[in-house]
Amino acid sequence: MSRTGWATWPSVQNTVAAADATIAAARLLVFEVADACHDDVTLGGIGTVNHARAHSVADHAFRTARHAVSDLFTAGSVDAVRSGHGLEQALRDVHGFSVQWERYRRFQYSAGAALLGVPISDPTY
Repeated sequence: MSRTGWATWPSVQNTVAAADATIAAARLLVFEVADACHDDVTLGGIGTVNHARAHSVADHAFRTARHAVSDLFTAGSVDAVRSGHGLEQALRDVHGFSVQWERYRRFQYSAGAALLGVPISDPTY
């Protein structure tokens, strides 16, 4: 209604900067764990801890992306709720992915158990 662009809104500026930082941090963690798994493979196989961390970091990266899109959607304007708007489409898509991801949360639970020293009994892990 003010006819100013989103780039001039302090709340949007803050949300974009925070989303950028959290996504960058999640990305670095994914690469760190992937490197550790690669190192394990070169030595003969992925160890339990890195296997668990791989599942855990995948879940964390997905949840980080989902929260970032949700925060950006919220920081947007009324335009973001219009069907077909880029933010509306992104939130809808990420929400759909999140529904499917929840089906695989058992990996996250197995990861936590493995990190706590419990043997993993899920054959798909």
